[in-house]
Amino acid sequence: MYESKQNYLEVIRVLAENYFKVRYRNSVLGFFWSLLNPLAYMVILTLVFSILLRVNIPNYAAWVLLGLLVWRFFAVGTSQSLGCILGNPSLVTKVYLPRYIIVLSNNIANLLGSSLEFLILLPLLAILGVNFTPYAFFIAPILAM
Repeated sequence: MYESKQNYLEVIRVLAENYFKVRYRNSVLGFFWSLLNPLAYMVILTLVFSILLRVNIPNYAAWVLLGLLVWRFFAVGTSQSLGCILGNPSLVTKVYLPRYIIVLSNNIANLLGSSLEFLILLPLLAILGVNFTPYAFFIAPILAM
């Protein structure tokens, strides 16, 4: 029983690496596209709500970006979960492998990409003038759960 769990950990690691590499392989900008996409949304939403609708919230751009990154993490994780099972029919039908391992490895790859996005977010929040509190460190355990 222990050997099978150990083998599953290796399968999860290999599949997660593969999903992470494949996700940005055909993109011209690679991983930086995943950073530019939320930044572009942040700029558009900040312009629309701050200028056109005159929402007066301090550090509104930082709140928008933080919300977009968290929403994007969950949206990508849920939308690609079924696709990763359907995209690997040989793993589902020809090899005995619990289906949750395929989904788990896809979500680990998504967590890795989102973690890198959050590491880029921290200096940007400092540039935008956001004061950090100790509660900011709770975002990592929340996403990991």
